[in-house]
Amino acid sequence: MQNIHIRELDGLRVEKIRTKLERAARGGDKDVLFEISSRGGDHDAVFELIEFLSKNEFRTSCFVTRSASAAALLAISCAGRKIRKKGKMFLHAVELTIPVTLVLETGVVPQGTLEKCRARQQQTEELLREKTKLANGELTRIMAPGSTGTFNSQEALHWGLVDEVLDY
Repeated sequence: MQNIHIRELDGLRVEKIRTKLERAARGGDKDVLFEISSRGGDHDAVFELIEFLSKNEFRTSCFVTRSASAAALLAISCAGRKIRKKGKMFLHAVELTIPVTLVLETGVVPQGTLEKCRARQQQTEELLREKTKLANGELTRIMAPGSTGTFNSQEALHWGLVDEVLDY
């Protein structure tokens, strides 16, 4: 079993995780436990990791201390999901990050950037619908601009973000 500690999830860290898992898979090890204590990361990199794990048929599980944003999405994507009793999870809509100078010089956000953000938001909502019990109204509320969804361990269990709360 590969035990991977998740703190930050930027593109470089995700690439290192992927390399480690590719090596493990060549040796026949496709069991992965993510220990997650993270404020989030790069949504694009995390969805690439989620797709890689699925495509290569890794058996994933996670143990959450706290997970926010992209890290929460990685946790939710796992087949087995556990959270500490005092654990927390945090979700929000995909945020747009672009150089200010680009907008200031042109006065518009590039169409390709908007399309990419729409697609990533749709992918986020599809993952949440597939893997959780969040009702459409709750999902709409969380994904509204400026809104967030913060879940303690019992709320995360109730809404299906995790499968089990560990009493520790």
